[in-house]
Amino acid sequence: MSTSIPIPSLTNIRRTSSMSQQRHITHPMYTKGPFDITDSPTHDLKDGNNYGIFTSPAAIVVMDPKEGESNLIVDVSSYALRSTALTNDMVYSLTGRMIKNKNGTYKVFYEQCMNLCVGPSSNYIADTGLLLLNKVDVHGFGTIIKLNKVIVEDPDPNKEPHTDLHITLQHNNYDNLSRDSSIFETVYIVPGNKLLAKTHPLFDLGSEVVLVGYISSFNNQWIVTLRCLQ
Repeated sequence: MSTSIPIPSLTNIRRTSSMSQQRHITHPMYTKGPFDITDSPTHDLKDGNNYGIFTSPAAIVVMDPKEGESNLIVDVSSYALRSTALTNDMVYSLTGRMIKNKNGTYKVFYEQCMNLCVGPSSNYIADTGLLLLNKVDVHGFGTIIKLNKVIVEDPDPNKEPHTDLHITLQHNNYDNLSRDSSIFETVYIVPGNKLLAKTHPLFDLGSEVVLVGYISSFNNQWIVTLRCLQ
């Protein structure tokens, strides 16, 4: 069980006038890792053309607290040739930017030159579970808009509960498909372990930070568990 404890708003939010005047600054959420392609791609090609934007549904494997191992489905899109479009039932290592669509769904706009096929989806199913679990990494650059301390009870009754810090970052980036800006929020969990608990006081509302972790869940927002700080 966990209990959310809102932190009172900080009065001295450090914002420089020069930053507030920059209208075109971006705060991307970069992703890198294995995506399991679950269907054939769609495209915007006209007759006779071989190059355009191809979009495929893909699964990100996470451990849901209630459902266990679960597939989070996102679209993955890129400019590509027909011959280089992603193939159904294959796993690809993709590097790209997370974008929120106008309808509330998400897509990853990946770099075609950096994608790598790492084999059939069936190769990543084992008796112990899905081998793609928690393998999609995130480098999130954004502005802190919310801080919450969350007390987490340990499954072992002989151990004391610990306090995680939930940091909500606001991301914004350019959407190549809609040709518009995409703004969304992501929750980053800084565990209250011996390694990272001492970093909790370093975070202030309004600060710009880069947080590195892996996609661990989704609850109206992406949830990323930190591996380290940068």
